Amino acid sequence: MSRNSHRDRLRRTLWRPLSDDAKRRHHDAITDALAAIDRLEAAPAPPGWALRRRIGVAIGAVSLVLVPAAVIAAESAAPGDLLYPVKQVTEAVRSIVDDEVVPEHRVDELEELLDRDAPPEVITDHLVDTAREVDRLPTDHQLRERLTDLEVRITDRVTDAPATDEAPKDEPVTDTTEVVKDEPVVTDPPRETDRTTTTHPPRDSDRDG
Repeated sequence: MSRNSHRDRLRRTLWRPLSDDAKRRHHDAITDALAAIDRLEAAPAPPGWALRRRIGVAIGAVSLVLVPAAVIAAESAAPGDLLYPVKQVTEAVRSIVDDEVVPEHRVDELEELLDRDAPPEVITDHLVDTAREVDRLPTDHQLRERLTDLEVRITDRVTDAPATDEAPKDEPVTDTTEVVKDEPVVTDPPRETDRTTTTHPPRDSDRDG
C-alpha cells in the first residue's frame, strides 16, 4: 500500500464534518476577537501615557549606559570606596566560573591600601581576608608570592613607624607636701574693755549708814 493511500485512510478515519452550529460559533468568536482589536487600536491613550513611555525609554537607555560603566569603574575600587559594594556583587557572579577572581581582587586591594597609606587597622583587617582567599589557591600560585611581598612591606612599615606608646621613664618621686614649721600660737590681745574696771561713786545712802 502506498504512502498516499495511508494518508487518505487516516484522513477518513480522523476527519469529522463540522455542523452548521459549530461553524457559526467559531465564526462569531473570530469576529468578536477582531472587533476587540479594532476597539483597542481606536481607543485614545490615557493622559500622560506618552510622557511616561518616553521617561521609561530614557531610563532604560541611561541604565544600559551607566550600569556597565559602574561595573568597569568598580574593578579598581578598594575597601571604603563608594563603588566597592558593586565590585563585591560582580565578584559573586564572576566567581561562579572563575575561582581566581576574588583572591586576585583582594591582593590588588591590599596593594592599593598600602600605596594609599591607609590606617594600620584597615590594612590588618584586609590582610586577614586576603590570606584566607589566597589559601584556597594551589601552593605554587603566583598570588601567594605577591601576598608574601606585601606582607614584607607591611612588616617593614610597622617596624619603621615611630613608637607612640612609650612606657614612662622611672623618675624619682618628690613629695610636694609642704612642711609646716612649728610656730607659736598667736592669740588675740585682750581688749581694753577687759582691762579696765568701771567704778561707781558711793551713793548718799551708803555714806549715812
